[in-house]
Formats: sequence, C-alpha cells, structure tokens
Amino acid sequence: MGCNRARGFRRWGGVVASLLLTVGSAAAAQRSDYCNKIRARAIGDAAVLVAPRLVLNALRFPGAGAIDIGPTVGNRVQLRVGGSFAPLDAVRGALLLRASDVECRVHEAGEDIRSALDTALISPQLPAFRAEVAFLERHQAEWEQLLEHNHDRLSAHVINLSDMNEFRHLVGALEQKLAKARSATRRLEANRPADSSKGLDAMAKSYVDSSNELERRMSAAKELNPWGFKINAAAIPAPRGDVDWAGWIDVSYSLGGPVSSYEERKYLAAREAELRDAPYEMSTKIADVKRRLDAEIDAAKGELAALVKQIDAIEKTRSSFATAVVAHTEFAQDSLALEQLSAEADRVYLSTLLGSLNATRGGAHGSP
Repeated sequence: MGCNRARGFRRWGGVVASLLLTVGSAAAAQRSDYCNKIRARAIGDAAVLVAPRLVLNALRFPGAGAIDIGPTVGNRVQLRVGGSFAPLDAVRGALLLRASDVECRVHEAGEDIRSALDTALISPQLPAFRAEVAFLERHQAEWEQLLEHNHDRLSAHVINLSDMNEFRHLVGALEQKLAKARSATRRLEANRPADSSKGLDAMAKSYVDSSNELERRMSAAKELNPWGFKINAAAIPAPRGDVDWAGWIDVSYSLGGPVSSYEERKYLAAREAELRDAPYEMSTKIADVKRRLDAEIDAAKGELAALVKQIDAIEKTRSSFATAVVAHTEFAQDSLALEQLSAEADRVYLSTLLGSLNATRGGAHGSP
C-alpha cells in the first residue's frame, strides 16, 4: 500500500513538473520583464492549485474509553496521514496560466500603442526627411555645376554682380534646405521608437480583443469559485494495530453562485463598454490622435496641391524661355532651375509625408 501511495505522489509530481516546465520554457522565450514577472507569479499560483495536498490529522478521543466511529476505533490521540486532490483547483490553475499569456499580450499591445501615440505626429516625418535628403543629394552636383557656370559668366561680364548675388542666394537656400533635412533626419533617428508594421486601427483592435479575452479567461476561472470538489485519502489505524486506508469525496456548492454568475456577466459587459468608450482607455486616445492625423493629412494635401501648381508654373515659364534668345534668358533659366529643384524637394517631402501619415493612421483616410 505504501508503494502504491508513493507511486501516486510521484505520478502527480510528474504531472505538475511537466506542466510547469512547459509554461516555464514559454516564459523563458519571452523577453519582456513584465511578461516574465506575471508568468512567474502565475506558475507559482498554479503549482499550489494543481498539486495534491498532504494532510495531517490529529484526533483526540474522549478519555472515558475507546469509541467506535465505524471503521475507526481508538482512544486518546490518533495521528493520520493522507492526501487530497481538488480537480477544480487544477482547472483553475490551468486557466490562470493561460490568462497570464493573454495578460502579457495586453501589456505588450498597450506599450506599442503608447509608443505610437507619443510619436504619431512626429515619426511620419522621418521617411519624408529621408526622401528629401536623397532627392537633394542626387541633384547637388547639378546646382554646383550651375553655380560654377554662372561664376564664369560673371567673369565674362555676361551677368552683373547683383545677378550673381541673387543666384548665390538661391544656391545657399538649397544647401540650407539639405543641411536642415539631414539634421532633422539624425534627430528623429536618435529618438525614433521601435518600428511597428501595424497602423493605429490594427493596434487598437489587437489591444481591445486581447483585453476582452483576458477578462473572459479570468471570468471562466471565477465561474468555478462556487463549486468545491475534493478527493481525499488517508491512512488510519485498524482495530488490531495494523494500518488501513480510507477515502472519501467532498462535493459542495455555494448558494451565492447564481448571484456571482449574474454579476460577472454584468462586469464583462461593463468592461467591454469601458474599453470602447472610457476617455482613459486606448480606443479613445487613438481616436483623438486619428483626428489630429486627419487634420495633418488634410493640411499636407492642401500644401502639396499648391506646390504642384507652383511647379507647373515654373515649368511653363522655362518652356517659354526655351524659344527666346539664349543671351537674354540663360541666367533666368538657371535661376528657374534652382527654384524648381527647391519646389521639387518640397513635393518629395510632402508626398512621402502623406504616405507615412496614412500608414500611421491605418490607411483609412485615403492615399495621397
């Protein structure tokens, strides 16, 4: 009998160890300190719930003499050793472990959203500045060549010093535009949060879905609270001095169970509404940022439309000069070329910014 009990305890110990090792390996793969923290707490709580309990009983019989209580006969103090196992507690432990996985996802989704909200109106500028830098660097040799050419024309007295100073100002504006774009790129790269391939809409859905799933899992564990179910076994002294064993099952139910279930359903409905409508929840904060992104998108579209008209006007003016006498129009052509380069750089910036703003918002506003 002792060997059978030992094998039983070893079997349950193996089940508990296997469960905890499986979850522990999942926790080790998670890099987040927060997730490691809640997994460790969940594993510890589940270990207590899943494992059987060792029970020690001490019974004191009345001093008037031996008392017969069915299979047990004894006097004075009698010690008993046994164990109990609660299957419903084991189920609770498994539910808590699964809930800890979901809680980790809720936390990570919330952190992603907080990071995105902090930089939603700033981070879209990074790809726009990068595109502007790339455009200006491709054309830098072009404006340097024009500057050198007009230096030669000044030396040949084809243009005067006032014209040359005006041309240098145009070139300096391009150089300054490139320097500012490079500086902005470096500054944004230094403060840039971790990249996310999701837009705000997708991140909000992930957060709300994970939060509701967490609440449902915790609620499923609470649904078991009114119930009690234990399997007990103990070694007891037999009448002739040897040892026997007894087993019994306890089943119980709290009469407050229906009230608990009803209130739990109300809680889940209220929590779902809270996630959707509360001003401190992520959905409301994301909606506010999306409205601000919409305003930024509309403003960028208006600026881009005006810029396109300006570039078209420059191109038409350059085309009209192409048929005129070169001696009188070459300087104007070069000046217009610089103005067009500056305007084209702005168009590259705004076009890229529009695409980045739409991607951050979630693509719901429409493509530029």
